[in-house]
Amino acid sequence: AQIVEQATVNGKQFDAETWHELFKRKFIGVIELPDGSVRGMSSTKLTTSQFCDFSDAVEAYACTALGVTFYDLEPHA
Repeated sequence: AQIVEQATVNGKQFDAETWHELFKRKFIGVIELPDGSVRGMSSTKLTTSQFCDFSDAVEAYACTALGVTFYDLEPHA
């Protein structure tokens, strides 16, 4: 949600589904479709460790390349 709210590319914002597809292609890999196009491999097939690595890579990319600042959604007591 924070990437959707903050990140812009060439002045455009994108929805969560679009960002997720980009990140799957960038950090997990792609599956070639019969017509030669590709789609991102599923993140649901990752192990817990692989998903943590994927999440870390997405967060690092969002911070460095997109200028996103992450913040806690839960209030601190």
